[in-house]
Amino acid sequence: KATQVGDNVGDCAARGADLFESIAAEIINSSGSILFPLVVHSFDLVISSVGILSIRGTRDSGLISPIEDPMAIMQKGYSITILLAVLTFGV
Repeated sequence: KATQVGDNVGDCAARGADLFESIAAEIINSSGSILFPLVVHSFDLVISSVGILSIRGTRDSGLISPIEDPMAIMQKGYSITILLAVLTFGV
C-alpha cells in the first residue's frame, strides 16, 4: 500500500508541476505583448513633455516688437515632437 500511495503522490506532483509550467509559460509569453504598449506610452510621455517645453516665444516682455505668429511657435514644437517620436519609434 505504501508503494501505491507514493506513486499516487508522485503522479499528482508531476501533474501539478506540468500545470504550473504551462501557466508560467503563458504568463511569460503574454507579458511580451503587454510590455510593448507600456514602453511606447512611456516614451510618449517623455517626448510630449519635451515638445511642450520646447514651445517658447522669442519676444521679451519689456521690448516693443511685432508679435510672433502663435501658429509658427506651435508648429515648431509640433515638429520637434514628431521628429523625436519617429526617431524613438524607429529605434
